[in-house]
Amino acid sequence: MQVETRRIESLLPYARNAKHHPQSQVRALARFIRRVGFRIPVHVDPDGVIIAGHGRVLAAKRLGMAEVPVIVQTGLSDVEARELRLADNRFAEMAEDVEDVLIAELDDLEGMGIAPESLGFDPGVLDDDDDKQGRKRSGGNTSKIAGLVYKIVIECDDEEHQAEALEALEQEGYKCQPLIV
Repeated sequence: MQVETRRIESLLPYARNAKHHPQSQVRALARFIRRVGFRIPVHVDPDGVIIAGHGRVLAAKRLGMAEVPVIVQTGLSDVEARELRLADNRFAEMAEDVEDVLIAELDDLEGMGIAPESLGFDPGVLDDDDDKQGRKRSGGNTSKIAGLVYKIVIECDDEEHQAEALEALEQEGYKCQPLIV
C-alpha cells in the first residue's frame, strides 16, 4: 500500500456510511490535525469513494485543506470494501482501555500542555479528590475510562423534529446518534 495525495473534492463520501460525525467531533479532529498534521491517511476505493476516514475528510475541509493523504485500496470486491468500512470503526470500538495506563498517559500529556479533551476525552477526566501523585480515580468524570456511557433517548414526532433536536444538541456540544426505532 502506498500513500498518495489527492484533492479533497475528488473524494466521495460513501452514501451508506454507518457513522455520523457530529460537529463536536469534526472540530476536535480539526484541532488535532492542525496541531500534529494529517497522520492517518484516508482509505478510498479506486473510484475515490471513502472506505475509512470520513471524519478526517470533514476536518480537513473545515481547515481549508485542498489535499489529503490517501491509500487506494485496490483489489477489494464490493463486499470486502463494505466489510472494511464497518470493521474499521467497529473493531476500534471493541477495544478496552487499561485504566491506570490511560490515566498515567493522559496525566503526563496534560503536564506537557495537551488537554485530554483535545484527544476526545471528556473535560475533567483527570479531576479527582486525591493528589496528582496517588491517582485513585475516586472522583471526577471517569465515564469514558470506566467503560460507562450515559445516554438519553428523546422521542421525536417525525424525522424533521429529530433533525432539529439533533442539530440543537450538537450545537450545544453533545455527542448525538440519531436512531429510528
